[in-house]
Amino acid sequence: MLLKILSPVIVISFLVLIHELGHFYFARRFGMHIQQFSIGFGPPILQFTRNNTLYRIGAILFGGYVAIKGVEPSDEPPTPDAFRAKPSSHRIMVLLSGSLFNLFSAYLVCMASFLITGISVIPYTTLEQPAGAFRAGDVILKVADKPVKYWDDFVKYTGITPDSVIVTVLRGHDTVRVWYHKHESLQPLIPPVIGEVKRDGPAWRAGLRSGDRIIAIDTIPIISWNTLVTTIRAYQPGDTVSVRFNRNDTIRTVLVVLGSQRVLENGTLRNVAAMEILIPHQRIRLGLRAPIRAATEIWHIILLFFRILKQMLTHQLSPSLLGGPLSLIQVTATTVGWGLSAILRLFYILSTQLAIFNLCPLPPLDGGLIFLTFIERMRHKPFTRKGYELAQTIGWSLLILLLIYVSYNDIQRIFKLK
Repeated sequence: MLLKILSPVIVISFLVLIHELGHFYFARRFGMHIQQFSIGFGPPILQFTRNNTLYRIGAILFGGYVAIKGVEPSDEPPTPDAFRAKPSSHRIMVLLSGSLFNLFSAYLVCMASFLITGISVIPYTTLEQPAGAFRAGDVILKVADKPVKYWDDFVKYTGITPDSVIVTVLRGHDTVRVWYHKHESLQPLIPPVIGEVKRDGPAWRAGLRSGDRIIAIDTIPIISWNTLVTTIRAYQPGDTVSVRFNRNDTIRTVLVVLGSQRVLENGTLRNVAAMEILIPHQRIRLGLRAPIRAATEIWHIILLFFRILKQMLTHQLSPSLLGGPLSLIQVTATTVGWGLSAILRLFYILSTQLAIFNLCPLPPLDGGLIFLTFIERMRHKPFTRKGYELAQTIGWSLLILLLIYVSYNDIQRIFKLK
């Protein structure tokens, strides 16, 4: 319980520490004087001075900063150790370094996760229901000429092919080649066996564990994972259901008080009933492939960030999906119950998102200050104090409005006002 409470503070503080260390390292490297290095805001709970730099930890551990001498324009000429006395290339590198450190740490954690825990794959390729030219019971063997061992292979290969592709399946004793069209929804036949149980979740508290095979929910027989999900979602969060299951060839029954889970449907989030369990899966080790796979994973997270942004701007997704500090705290605390692999994944996702967000061209974010530096280079003269303060005021105003909006979304979701 204590770890669940402290986990948001630990994760957020560590992300900020890495980001600020990037600014700190390059500012020192380029001879800039660092006045303060702070993790958190508000009154200090710990501080000390070393080499004319004040190091502090603030009482509000949600952010941080590195105060470098001479960042803001001044009527007085800058001293040699001031930020504005350095070449623009050095200033841009200092501003960029926070996000670079976040991206690099995300890559390292992602690679470590793949090396330590491996990756999770769905080891089932038999189809549950017919669709198009496919029949229930077809076993997918190939997409084009690429062999399919896991369902993840099918998703990956069909995702990079044109709208239609030849898929080889095993149908009975025959090998058949059929056309797959991307609008067709194919689902694997996954047995209703629990892969993982969230610690302290509804299923865990009822006594269900990994490897248990669900036989029935109340009087409804469960024959597949899809049937299990559909059946559970027909109830409401807080309902109590009778779960009949097989453990080591012994039939048992427990009562589960259903929790809730947010799912994305038609561009909006809604709460559905859930037992907080994961599908049966297999973990595979990547070995020497881990570095390349980690780089690919981080790149996909970056692309996903911009894809979601585009969908929001084109009204394909609702802006109400945006979450703020409360959502971040809630997600971090919830992730702890899923174990090490989930915690590491959350860290490298958040670290990548933090890097991208900080590069948005909006003062006072790093990207906004880089943007102002480029403008100064094109104008061949620095901003006046008044112009710089105006840009900062506009940027801060927009960020505060964004914070109010996402916090409003958080409150609606948490208190179920939607």
